[in-house]
Amino acid sequence: MEHAGPLYALAEVRQIIATGKVTFSMDAEADYQELGLSKEEAIECINVLLPSEYRRSLSYEKQQPFDDYVTNPQKVPSEPRPVQLYIKFRIPSPRSVYYLYVTSFHKSNSL
Repeated sequence: MEHAGPLYALAEVRQIIATGKVTFSMDAEADYQELGLSKEEAIECINVLLPSEYRRSLSYEKQQPFDDYVTNPQKVPSEPRPVQLYIKFRIPSPRSVYYLYVTSFHKSNSL
């Protein structure tokens, strides 16, 4: 099921990043490393996301929904030319467990 707009405000995402509470799935971690990025560099890519880079929100059966973004082209160490990044994340509930969970972080296939 798709939603009309982002479920997680980028201001809230940035607040969580400032606290250092960012977790990457094993796949997302492997993907940012394959791009030649450190965890800190991957987090900074998320920190500078723009509202115009929002693509859609996705719901999966029995899971909390995710927002996904495709970035403007940017330079990454593993690529000779700037690439668009596909980034998908959620802020899990309950809010008492307040962190950002990133499940996708790789080159976008939309070019």
